[in-house]
Amino acid sequence: MTRVGPILAMSIVSLLVLGNAATLSPEASAVSLPWEQYVSIMQHSVVPHGCFESDYPSTALVPTACSPPSKIIPAVGGSSYDEAAKAPSSTYIGIENGSFSSTTGITWETDATYGKNSYSLQINSQVGFSCSWSTDCWEQFVYQNYGDTQGSYGALAIWYILANYGSPCPSGGPSGGIPWYYYQGSCYSEVSQPTSTPSYPLSTYISKIEFSGSSDFGGSGNDQATLCIKGVKCYFSSNTDTVMNLHNVWFVGEYNVLGLGDGSTAEFTPAVAITPNDNEKTTTGTAITPTCDRIVYTAEANNMTLYSCSVVSNTLSFTEANAYYLTMQTSGCCGTVSPSSGWYPAKSSVTITGTPSPGCYSFYEWTGSGSGSYTGYNNPATVTMKGAITETGDFVHLCAPSH
Repeated sequence: MTRVGPILAMSIVSLLVLGNAATLSPEASAVSLPWEQYVSIMQHSVVPHGCFESDYPSTALVPTACSPPSKIIPAVGGSSYDEAAKAPSSTYIGIENGSFSSTTGITWETDATYGKNSYSLQINSQVGFSCSWSTDCWEQFVYQNYGDTQGSYGALAIWYILANYGSPCPSGGPSGGIPWYYYQGSCYSEVSQPTSTPSYPLSTYISKIEFSGSSDFGGSGNDQATLCIKGVKCYFSSNTDTVMNLHNVWFVGEYNVLGLGDGSTAEFTPAVAITPNDNEKTTTGTAITPTCDRIVYTAEANNMTLYSCSVVSNTLSFTEANAYYLTMQTSGCCGTVSPSSGWYPAKSSVTITGTPSPGCYSFYEWTGSGSGSYTGYNNPATVTMKGAITETGDFVHLCAPSH
């Protein structure tokens, strides 16, 4: 990527790491920082307004190219539920960090509307809070990857939405020369141009992505979106928080990978399972212990079904898959069952087999539970993945004891 300005030799004296002030020179960081520490520093740093990047392991900020205003608009509302992290009563979010773990089986991703390798990462506030523009405001931190048929580049932006505002939109725009504009009943603005990135296909990068959105974190006065690609670099897009003063009202944060634009769906390889992780802190860096909140905020979706949601060590995690989980286990003595437990495509047929141990052992029967499971004496047998299934293979010892 062409750099459009000199390196800013910034020692990050305004940095907050987990709520504690820290000073770190770019030179020191370049030789000593492991990736996770580097990401924490960059996500918690205060970046000037505009488009910036940092090359790992240096913490120096470099002005980088800005994209034109986004050509595809994330939109309000939809029919697909998602899990979100809800802060305790009277606690407001200052920064939300999202990542993915336990990604299984991704060989491709496509958007049925916009093509292969097209998707968005979104950190969304709750809808319907009051701001100076409306009583139905909403804010999104969004990374849009315009895939193979869309030009193969990315754009990191912050969206400000006046939901259901109607036409005409307020005149003049929030700031920065980008006006409010009307789309399907609501008014939108990015305030400033997005930060440009290369394309990052999910099949390669989903486990390497760390994405965050912050509002007035550390008293910065900024709204900031940060995208970090493991071992490579971080990108930043920053605006003034005075557009909506989100930090005064932000108590629910939604993080996930979704379709690229209004009503679109990110569709994954069959039998994919992913776990989004969502960690939140207050504006002063105090850890928040959220609760799981199943919601519908955005009109983009993915082709996953939601499974368990839990909170461990202040981090909300939930599993979603475009498949169902098959649990394989044994009872009695002695043998093995196959295939292994795991995610299998919805509605697919799976052959299950019990193999007795050598000697006087025999397979006896299957006991199954779940839609599409099998109970009976056939071996091998077939199950149909209409839901989560558990199959237990029972083995018996046939030889009479010797006297």
